[in-house]
Amino acid sequence: MDRVDLSRSEPRLRVRKLLAAIPGSNSLEELDPRDFETSNQLARRRKVNQMRKSIAGIALVLISTSVRAELYEIKREAEGPFKFKLFGVELNEGSSLQRESVLFNDPSCPVQITRNRMVFAYADRRMTLSAATQLTMRQPIMAMEVRHILFDVCGQDARNVSNLAASDFQAVPANLPSTWNIFDENDASELLTTVTYIARVRFVDGTQWVVNSDNLSQALGSLHLERKIEDENPPKEAP
Repeated sequence: MDRVDLSRSEPRLRVRKLLAAIPGSNSLEELDPRDFETSNQLARRRKVNQMRKSIAGIALVLISTSVRAELYEIKREAEGPFKFKLFGVELNEGSSLQRESVLFNDPSCPVQITRNRMVFAYADRRMTLSAATQLTMRQPIMAMEVRHILFDVCGQDARNVSNLAASDFQAVPANLPSTWNIFDENDASELLTTVTYIARVRFVDGTQWVVNSDNLSQALGSLHLERKIEDENPPKEAP
């Protein structure tokens, strides 16, 4: 075999010369170019692949979070100043915060919430919290449970209240009034945000639609509210 001078050739050219000098050897096209990478090139390629996998993983998490939050149609409305009078006493004096009503509508739910307003009152020597909830039924139903999560100024879950309405609802808009007794004035003075959602619906044939708690928790987190859903049996409407 003739001697081949490889000292001044590029790596790929050196391989080509070497193959040409060896009878019966494979052509360069049959070889994987990665077989001739230097150790530095191989390390660099591995690092790039690891970075790509990490970025893909982060993107997947972000997409998953976004999809879960978007499973709810979220509507936010101001309800009035956080500062108000009760029993003639000014509560939360000096605060410029606004109370907020947040509606969570699951597109798969047969009942959609169009508006909700919470009001504190004192009458007959008792303090009450009332909700005026406007709903739209997509089909006839026999019963439903509307829940309200009450959050304080720090986004912590202060209390849950619920209205289980057993009535024949037709596929038309409806108003659902609710009232609960309040035994601690802190429940009134600390309430900043109310999240209203449909927890359960009973159809005419007896089957039920039930809220997905994981999706609800994710939606709460998207608003920087505590992701804790308290009370499997929250207080029902006052008699």
